[in-house]
Amino acid sequence: MNQSNSNPSFSEADLAFRFTPGCLCLNLVATIGERGDRKIERLRNREDLAKWCQKAGILDELPRVETKELSSTKELREAIYRVTQAIISSDRPQLEDLETINFRAKFPPPVPQLLTENRTKVYRADRPIEAALSAIARDAIDLLSSSRINRIKACANPQCQMLFLDTSRPGNRRWCLMTGKGCGNRAKKAAFRQRQKNA
Repeated sequence: MNQSNSNPSFSEADLAFRFTPGCLCLNLVATIGERGDRKIERLRNREDLAKWCQKAGILDELPRVETKELSSTKELREAIYRVTQAIISSDRPQLEDLETINFRAKFPPPVPQLLTENRTKVYRADRPIEAALSAIARDAIDLLSSSRINRIKACANPQCQMLFLDTSRPGNRRWCLMTGKGCGNRAKKAAFRQRQKNA
């Protein structure tokens, strides 16, 4: 897996976090982009992880991140990815991956607190990254043990392969995203150009 911290072929758009998969644990899995091709690492350093936790809504303040915590996050991310892939492929997940998820879920998650001055809810934890990983692992357990597992799909773009939760009513979503630079929108535009060319 390409874990390079400075690859000039990765643009700012490539490295932007994705929060479109539909649940917290799959948002973490999406911190590797284009798994079928370039394997874009979006958690390149401790600062990236701190920003991701805040943008994901797990923590309100940028946490201090230790190098070991960055490694633990990537370990959990890949365990969730492999277990999800195994389940949707009707394979047996590896025990080691299940143990990683279960171990992380044992710790206390961030605790909601109400600020008196403006009644704002914030999330606090004495060990913020440990708590964030617990919240992610618990979300993965909830997802993978529920009927929603049947709604998890991989983007039809073979270069992308982003996992997402299909919440559409008919359950026939094929692409990670249909808007902007999403694979679905690109495929739609390519098909339109091909029809024009054939005409």
